[in-house]
Amino acid sequence: MKNTILLISSTLLGVILGYLIFFSVFYLTFEKKFENTISSKEKFYLINKYVNILNHVRPEYSDYSHIIYSVINDYKNNGNILMQGDSWFEQINFPANDNAQSYKDVNLTNPSVSDFKSLKYIKDWSIFKNIGVINAGTGSYSPSLMSIQLEVLEKDFKIKPNILIAYIDQTDLGDENCRYKINKVYSDDKLTRVRATKSLTREAFDYSKMLKLSEISLSSKSKFLKVFNLINYNIHFEISKFFKINYFKISKIFAQGWSNRKIKKCNVKEILSYLSNPQTSQISYFKSSLEEYLARATNKDHIKKIYLVSFPHTENLKNIYKDSNKNYINISDIIDEVLKKNSETLDKKINHINFSKIISSNNELFGYEDYLFDKAHLKQEPHRLFISEILKRIN
Repeated sequence: MKNTILLISSTLLGVILGYLIFFSVFYLTFEKKFENTISSKEKFYLINKYVNILNHVRPEYSDYSHIIYSVINDYKNNGNILMQGDSWFEQINFPANDNAQSYKDVNLTNPSVSDFKSLKYIKDWSIFKNIGVINAGTGSYSPSLMSIQLEVLEKDFKIKPNILIAYIDQTDLGDENCRYKINKVYSDDKLTRVRATKSLTREAFDYSKMLKLSEISLSSKSKFLKVFNLINYNIHFEISKFFKINYFKISKIFAQGWSNRKIKKCNVKEILSYLSNPQTSQISYFKSSLEEYLARATNKDHIKKIYLVSFPHTENLKNIYKDSNKNYINISDIIDEVLKKNSETLDKKINHINFSKIISSNNELFGYEDYLFDKAHLKQEPHRLFISEILKRIN
């Protein structure tokens, strides 16, 4: 009996001492624990509201006015443009670092005026044309998210463009199948939102931990209580994650065998893998998502013209230049298939600015050296050229 009491007492004492040590460490490194959290309550409320509708928004370090979209030139009475898409259009307002070696430094943290080459081109063009332009391009946005974003911009921000320029990236095939498929919510057969990502691992666009840490950081409580809440949350988070991960793995082992126990991560490598070895069902699913987006956009009376834009990654460019015969899907071909199949149902106001075809007819326009380290995005000056070629075709 005495041994049992001694064991329990020792365990409790160890837990208390461990907690006090953790508390001391967290207290001394307080500022560092909240380094990558949301900086203002205003921004916190905006992000917290829309991540469960749009899945994710622009980076939390963005200015409040750029979290959802950016105004390049104020909207006029008519002839207004909305740009939608992924990081290819987000790059207009968040310039790329031409010397980046990884995604950690792919965007310039303190860009100079000269770095905003694409933004300046669009602004000068829109002022000359007397056209309003809003850019809603957001990293990893694919047709499903763009579809919901279109509704959000209209209903919550009164943005009703006459011209829609939508960039469809090669990675959208993987994004639709891997990232967003399980999070899409329908009501009366209509897509209403794409839920926030909640993963068992540290996955892109999982805001769960950041939002909780931001909530603690922005609260009016004392530093002591903030540290107390932070430690309790971290303990709960890690214990919960441990049990969820292992329960998931065990369930997969029983259902699919030992070799399938790993948790699927929708990282860049996984997303790109859809382009090299896609299943017919995956391509069909992407097509249905694109059709869904186009149906929503064409049904809006205020949208008079729609321009779909696609551009080859380096692997696609190799096929265009006959430097490779690798079986690598080009999203441009899939877009053309969708438009051809739905030529009678989709409005004739849709045009496809297909850079794979444009480059095929002018192979001096873009080259391998124009891409960033990832071979999937353009450097600043080539990106400005990309934008200029798009705007040449807008009428």
